[in-house]
Amino acid sequence: MRFAKRDIEVLGLMRPQDVLILSKLFVQGARPWRVIDLAYELGISQSEVSEGLNRCRRNGLVADDKRDLLKTNLLEFLVHGIQYVFPAQLGGLCMGVSTGFSLRKAEESPGDPLVWPSAKGSVRGLEIKPLVKSVPFAVANDPALHRFLALVDALRCRELPERVMAAEAIQEWMTKGELGTTSLPSLNVEQNPCH
Repeated sequence: MRFAKRDIEVLGLMRPQDVLILSKLFVQGARPWRVIDLAYELGISQSEVSEGLNRCRRNGLVADDKRDLLKTNLLEFLVHGIQYVFPAQLGGLCMGVSTGFSLRKAEESPGDPLVWPSAKGSVRGLEIKPLVKSVPFAVANDPALHRFLALVDALRCRELPERVMAAEAIQEWMTKGELGTTSLPSLNVEQNPCH
């Protein structure tokens, strides 16, 4: 069944950019922010940020003031829901920016790494469609966002054994306020892990 944009707004259905917005809010912590700044840093419009925050409020992922992230709810959504709402979609080989457990150095990873396609990317690997086209832009100057979205991508892959490690890493990050020493293993994608 297809929904019109107004139906999505009425039903409160999430859109992929909502996860990008939530991820940015999480990694920047208590630092003050403005919608215009989030829009610029994420490569999406101000209206997308504003509408996304409204959807996240209706879905219980941010507080009523739309400033405070409800971390427990976000963790539950990422660990148990994102693989069904926004499953990973793989493509062919391309140049791009490392993601998932492929974020480690290419020489450490057996097989082709997962990458978000990008003309500015320096890694050849198996394409994984990013949540939003602007993800490679958004992570270019934000290593924490890059790391967090890489973990989110691991959670988007349904049959990836590393999902458990990604979930633990995100939980540790949310609990301790930093990623800590959790080691992220390389991901071997010789067999399509995202179906």
